[in-house]
Parts: sequence; C-alpha cells; structure tokens
Amino acid sequence: MHRAPKYQVFIAAGLIVGIVVAVVSGYTGAGDPTVGRGKLVGYLALLLGCLGGCWAARSPSRWSGS
Repeated sequence: MHRAPKYQVFIAAGLIVGIVVAVVSGYTGAGDPTVGRGKLVGYLALLLGCLGGCWAARSPSRWSGS
C-alpha cells in the first residue's frame, strides 16, 4: 500500500523558501526612500510566502519520486 506524503510539510517548505527569497531580494535590491525596507520585505514575504506555499502544495507527488 502506497501512502501519500503529508502535504503540510511541502506547504511549510514553500512558505519558508518564499520568505527567504523575500528577505534576500528586499535587502539586496534598490530601495525606495519613501517606503522603508521593512515594509518592502513584509510585502514580499506575504506575497512570496503564499505563492511558495501554494506552489509546493499543488502537487506533492512530484516531490516523492512517484
């Protein structure tokens, strides 16, 4: 019997990857003086975290090798 992997792990992994990408891109890119880097990183973390979580949860079977 083949058991499906737990998808919560993939959502969390995608969320973490999205947040890491947001922090790196927020602090290394050109900043707008009217908007602080903290707001930019927060916005990118929300956006990329959600996108990463959704992308990772979309098809967990591709990660399990089956």
